[in-house]
Amino acid sequence: MPPVAESSLAVKSDFPIFTRRFGGHELVYLDSAATSQKPEAVIEAMAEHLRNHNANIHRGVYPLAREADAAYDGARQRVAEFVNATPETTIFTKNVTEAINLVAYAWGRANVGPGQAVLITQMEHHANIVPWQVLCRERGAELRYLQVDERGELSLEALEQELASRSPGAADADGLEAS
Repeated sequence: MPPVAESSLAVKSDFPIFTRRFGGHELVYLDSAATSQKPEAVIEAMAEHLRNHNANIHRGVYPLAREADAAYDGARQRVAEFVNATPETTIFTKNVTEAINLVAYAWGRANVGPGQAVLITQMEHHANIVPWQVLCRERGAELRYLQVDERGELSLEALEQELASRSPGAADADGLEAS
């Protein structure tokens, strides 16, 4: 078995839900885009927070609220360090769909304009297509799709062609214009 597969199986034991069986078969969960299963460490941390620190963050000055603020801000700091970012640019959302919408509507409305293009892949989930369709319709931009190759994989050649064909003034992911 490849090392990646072995380590994936080892991680599976951290998730209590995967001890469940249905019709005599182990649980296989493929709906992670909608709801991700939680490892025991996350379940324990959430339970500890709910038992001892549950309060709205950045909304109060009473001791419990300050504890919740400190926990939230500490988590933001740790995540920012982990991804080599700053806490000020680290934003928590409730799920990937909310995050994609935030990028499409906040960043997109500020950086995508008429005559520009947004490039996504043919392999995108519906939740990563609709926000870009709406944005492009609103902003007069073109929505383009990166093709997949004959193996069903993203074509790096097609990506290079798309990037090379970018018109001057097209915004990249940092909102900077191409030269």
